Amino acid sequence: MKLIKKILLLAALTTNPLYSLTANESQEPLFYKLIKNNQFLIFGFIRFDSFWANRQYVTSGDKVDFNYPKEPVCDANCRDINNQGLFGFSPRTSRLYIQTQNIPLKSAVLASNLETDFEGKWGALRIRKAYFKIDWDTFSLLIGQQDHPLYGQCPDDVISFESGAPVTFFSRDPQIRFSIYYKKLNINLIAYAELDDSSAGPFGISHEYMSNSLTPGFDINIELETESFTGGIICDIKRLKPRLSTTTSPPYITEETITSIIGSAYGMYFWNNFTIKSHLGLGQNGTSFSTLGGYAPYCFNKITGREKYSNINFINWWMGIDYKIGKHVNPGVYIGFAKNLGSSRSDLYIDPKTDEPIFYGLDADLAKILKIYPRIIFTYKQLEFAIEGNWARTWFGKMNQKGKNPITSAINFFRFLFVSKYNF
Repeated sequence: MKLIKKILLLAALTTNPLYSLTANESQEPLFYKLIKNNQFLIFGFIRFDSFWANRQYVTSGDKVDFNYPKEPVCDANCRDINNQGLFGFSPRTSRLYIQTQNIPLKSAVLASNLETDFEGKWGALRIRKAYFKIDWDTFSLLIGQQDHPLYGQCPDDVISFESGAPVTFFSRDPQIRFSIYYKKLNINLIAYAELDDSSAGPFGISHEYMSNSLTPGFDINIELETESFTGGIICDIKRLKPRLSTTTSPPYITEETITSIIGSAYGMYFWNNFTIKSHLGLGQNGTSFSTLGGYAPYCFNKITGREKYSNINFINWWMGIDYKIGKHVNPGVYIGFAKNLGSSRSDLYIDPKTDEPIFYGLDADLAKILKIYPRIIFTYKQLEFAIEGNWARTWFGKMNQKGKNPITSAINFFRFLFVSKYNF
């Protein structure tokens, strides 16, 4: 950090022709002032993931994140095609942060954060977070892309890049967040749009379903924070408009929307060298939060092509335990479970081509999943080495007219993950 600061100071001086060594402080360039006063920071880490898995799994392009194992698919001899292992190396989760902090703004303080990694297409830079925040004594305003409260208020400590999804909620969204602080109580009010983490629909995963509804998603988060405990509740509501018109010829305009609600409760307890975290979620249509649930048509007009939709419900829960042994060793474990609860209706429309509901979500056949991730982290100065086992038992089954999976079969999965990390 000291070397980076010196380089930035030199750059600020040499690239500003109006600055001279005899200039007084009031004539110093703003960029130079921010660096000199530790108000402008650049830092990050280089991370290298090495992994070996016993079967194929659902993941991103470079397979660095494990979501859930692929469902068995039989070849001509009834052998499971996906029951074949894989391995991979990836540096794409390396990260860069550019921040400003403690900038006076009359009676407030201004800060900003730009966070990026290389998980974009073909390894291109991708914006993870980009926001600025104005803090007053008893309230604050955040504008930009930040973690959604369902993840950010109680993040797990999983090493694997998917952060435990589809058990753990995970999403970053463009948002406007207004926070109120009163003694030990925090209240967050959020309006957000979908962008990178979006809902499913007739045209795949897309942010357009929320955009076309003309309504942002809304969240309220009430949190209690003490020295040893932080806990809270979250309520999320969003509306989607899956189609602008029907698929008939000629097409008809359709105004049908679907509204989904998610509620959750979380807690974090800190005691000596122990950290215990837990999060429970119950709701509908969790696809944009990387978890189960979704929605499906329950009424289909064969003449006009218009559809009406019903939510598919889910429940998820996880717990994480960490223990610090001195300054250099940190073992921990993550345990989580998620299950599809089906629809409140019993008359979902059955597609005659597949004999199943037309499901918009993560995976219609994914009934439930259990994840157990033991890990240990070794730290020495700016170096970190982590070992994590990604074990999962997953149940698959055909979805019925109630949106449930009554008959399932289970498969086991294991992945060994080794991460090398240099912080700068």
